[in-house]
Amino acid sequence: MLRVNKRRVASYEALRALYRRTHQPEKARACDDALDVIGMFSMHIVDDKLDALFKPGAGPEAARGASQPLGNDEWIALGTAGVDLQLSALFALVAPVFVAERARTRPPQSPRELADQPVPPEIKRVLDRVVGLFGVTCPPAHADPGQVAAAAIALRPHGTGLAPVLTLGRPALEHQLDDRELAFVLARLLADLRSDRYARLLCPRAAELAQILEVAIAHVADPASPAGRWLKTALHAVEYDRVLALAGRLRDRDPVRASLGWLAATDRAADRIGLVITGDLASAVRVLERERERGGTGSAGGDASRILDLVSASVTEELLGVRSRIEHWPTRPSAVADA
Repeated sequence: MLRVNKRRVASYEALRALYRRTHQPEKARACDDALDVIGMFSMHIVDDKLDALFKPGAGPEAARGASQPLGNDEWIALGTAGVDLQLSALFALVAPVFVAERARTRPPQSPRELADQPVPPEIKRVLDRVVGLFGVTCPPAHADPGQVAAAAIALRPHGTGLAPVLTLGRPALEHQLDDRELAFVLARLLADLRSDRYARLLCPRAAELAQILEVAIAHVADPASPAGRWLKTALHAVEYDRVLALAGRLRDRDPVRASLGWLAATDRAADRIGLVITGDLASAVRVLERERERGGTGSAGGDASRILDLVSASVTEELLGVRSRIEHWPTRPSAVADA
């Protein structure tokens, strides 16, 4: 029912009653948090009362956050729902060579130097925690007081190639976000370092991803075309065969619509990942609501439907199961028997 109507209060209340009856207070608390947000939407007061109802730092016992790194099973549970995995596989294979060819023909401009502006220690602590929970190598990080976004990650020239660089902007440096909000922002960005999401860094615009899909589909139709010949020479033989197989299954897709949909779906997956890292729905909603007020960021934007998607996802067994494992919720065998 919640998949159809994400505002259905009765469903959240029924879940809460079930979890209380089966002695699962952590899951019941997640339903409480979801009901708080749904209540604001029902009363149409999200715009001006969000910060008042969800005060930063409230309820520390209710939001412990992750305490162990996400394993591959957790990544799959959080990052694949609603995402077209065939597109993820195609973009992962072709985007690196696509960007390398683009850099060869149009070398990127060197950005202004930021190496002498280190990240403040209090922000570095939050960053280190997120990186540790992801189990990835932290990209170079710098502070840029002139950047409007709290954090941004982008490819920059490094040696003979391009490498991701994280830049912390004014909202983070001036502490306009609390630690949980900043962790949510950083988790969403650093999730793109995963191989199945790395195309978001390489090709952040839908038009670039659509071009990749167009080239692959066109090659299936006409392998002798210039684009097709480039694809064959740019990829390893095994990768080339996989791209051909994927493109054959994707040949009926509209490239632009498919690329926009993939970016939107992976945005929502990043929201779920950020929520699990912070363990605090209030912090996640505050960040998304600010983005909505600014007109949205990224391909999916910070619109109300994105917030509702995260709220409904927060009470699913998949997300609660991940939280229970990485937050080490107490195991209560009697809960299963009672249910």
